Amino acid sequence: MTAREALRALLQRIEGHADPEIAGSEALVAFLLAPYVELVDDVARDRRRARPKKGEPAPALPSGASDMP
Repeated sequence: MTAREALRALLQRIEGHADPEIAGSEALVAFLLAPYVELVDDVARDRRRARPKKGEPAPALPSGASDMP
């Protein structure tokens, strides 16, 4: 299991504990997931900043690197 898969499984497990019939459970889940939502936003913002602007050539990949994750 990759780190990405493990993190996804953890977040799904946390989210699965939200139960509208249990008072406060949805608020608790939202509280626990908030740092991950912020992390995703930060990563997306950094990726947008790192993209080359139109008209600029894209940087070459290091030798041996793949553009596929």
